[in-house]
Amino acid sequence: LIGLDSFALATRYGTPTSYQHQGYYLQLNYGSTAAGCEVVFLLDQAQRVAGWLSALIVSIENESS
Repeated sequence: LIGLDSFALATRYGTPTSYQHQGYYLQLNYGSTAAGCEVVFLLDQAQRVAGWLSALIVSIENESS
């Protein structure tokens, strides 16, 4: 995925759920905490993927006796 341009990223993953500027990078967020999975891509100023991470979010509920 590193080096993939933003157009190929959009073709593969669609529209991000949100985005924000992080200094030199543009952060694109896909998925949601509610859905239980998030993927974050960092694009450089040439609009190429410079980094990414994914997270599986698991909710554990405690039962009270």
